[in-house]
Amino acid sequence: MSDQDLQIYHRKLAVSTFNACWKLIDLPERTTEEALEMIRLAEVSYWHWMAYDDHTSENEGIGLWQLSRVYALAGQAETSMHYALRYAALAQEAKLGPFHEGYASEAKARACAVAGDSASAEKAMGEARTLLRQIQDKESRDMLEADLRQLAAQR
Repeated sequence: MSDQDLQIYHRKLAVSTFNACWKLIDLPERTTEEALEMIRLAEVSYWHWMAYDDHTSENEGIGLWQLSRVYALAGQAETSMHYALRYAALAQEAKLGPFHEGYASEAKARACAVAGDSASAEKAMGEARTLLRQIQDKESRDMLEADLRQLAAQR
């Protein structure tokens, strides 16, 4: 396999495993096996994105966010927070803007909620809401707003 073929392979697998993971994220409930599969898919997707030479900071950030989300859904607050904090740092360092910074705060809020730390979850939600107002693109703003509403309803 040529290096170019390998890069194509990494990108295709990153995308396909990301999308397969979303199908499990969207389930209203997951079995233990489905939760493990969801985690595996998110980890594999992130690994392939990082192996893809032309990945962007945005690709990396979205992968970190997905990892934080799946670990929160699986009830693993500490690992969820680990990825949320990595995403927050990357969003700041790479200047990814308020959409990504807002989603990093949303990820922190989810991790705090799973850990039972409602005060910290509320603080992170407030940060996300502040950043939400700075997002220019309506579709992006609506996406984050919907996730924040869904998270607030779960608490």
